[in-house]
Amino acid sequence: MPQQSAKKIITNRQLNFMLSPVDTHNTKVMPYALNNYEIDGTWNHHQSIILDVIVDWVFNRIYAKIGKPPQSWRSKKTMEAIDRFSHGQINPGSINQLSYSPREAYVKNCGYDLIGRMKEDYDHAIIGNEEYAKKYSFEDYLQYDFDNNREYQEFKKEYQKLLQDFHREFKVSLPTREFFDTYPILGKYKYNLIKHLKKIEDARFKMTYKVKFMSERPEYDDNGKIVSRGKLIDLYYRMPDFQHLFGAKMEGDRLGLSFDTPLGKLVLHNTLIMDTDWMPVEAFNLQKNAYFLFKRFVLNKRYGKYKAESIPLKFDEMRLHLDLKWSNERGVNDVFVKAFDDMIAKGLLAGYTLRGKPVSNRVYTLKFSQREKKKEQKDGDAKLLKIAD
Repeated sequence: MPQQSAKKIITNRQLNFMLSPVDTHNTKVMPYALNNYEIDGTWNHHQSIILDVIVDWVFNRIYAKIGKPPQSWRSKKTMEAIDRFSHGQINPGSINQLSYSPREAYVKNCGYDLIGRMKEDYDHAIIGNEEYAKKYSFEDYLQYDFDNNREYQEFKKEYQKLLQDFHREFKVSLPTREFFDTYPILGKYKYNLIKHLKKIEDARFKMTYKVKFMSERPEYDDNGKIVSRGKLIDLYYRMPDFQHLFGAKMEGDRLGLSFDTPLGKLVLHNTLIMDTDWMPVEAFNLQKNAYFLFKRFVLNKRYGKYKAESIPLKFDEMRLHLDLKWSNERGVNDVFVKAFDDMIAKGLLAGYTLRGKPVSNRVYTLKFSQREKKKEQKDGDAKLLKIAD
């Protein structure tokens, strides 16, 4: 008998905060720069939905090998899962090196202004030697020095090995029939799944991705009780180049995925270490704008540990996230209103109010308490637009 879809699907929190819609209906020059990342390709809610489901599948399959998925990053299972996955390669040193070119990483590791010192040497060398200055620029001087710097060449070899390790394939094989049975919400993609997966493969991102790392691991007594809570810190991977999340191809009746970039590996790492949100399946049926607003502004605050009963949203923040550059601000407002109405229709929102003039200064307050009573406020510009029955 087919398995029923889970009530909630795990998602990667950093991607929820960062990935904004970029679609083919807008004329844009790629790579296209949005407020917090660049993308060479397109990104729509169909791609995002399928990515969420794949992340959920991989998360559950990895944890299935060691038992029930944990509820916290402090779980022993979490430590076991991330050790099996990355073998300790994801750490402050590796993330710092991968964030720069080999030369930049080497200079930063020196601990002093190496380039400044070399510039002083170059300036001294060209004094009274115009022919040398004409023949060799400072960049030529730098290149020659680095090419003949044995310490840098050894560093570069280690850097390339690290890069190769992070680009090594992490393969995932999905039996398509079981995949669709497990996630009925994917039914609408049954006959064009590979098409959407290829769009995900073709979408290449360049951004600063926050990576979670246990700088101190939790400790337990003989009874399994935590005696030291450990410490989770943020590392920042500043991507020096464009990367995709994974590659995809059909292999008979199975779907083959290959996570073969640092970004793809770090997304899985963050998911395994529980930097996640749990997406209600009703949200996957939202229209595009409602879906992206829900993921960015609602999901974490409403379905996280502390459940907000109301969330204030600013006009400009939502406009920027959806990349709405229209001069007609009332038209943009209508987009938001339609999105909120969609959330209400799907049972994800109790109601909302708005306040502020002009429209660009408007603040929308989303209401989640089902005890809210339908009423209208007539003072100032405050107006109750919609409350679910």
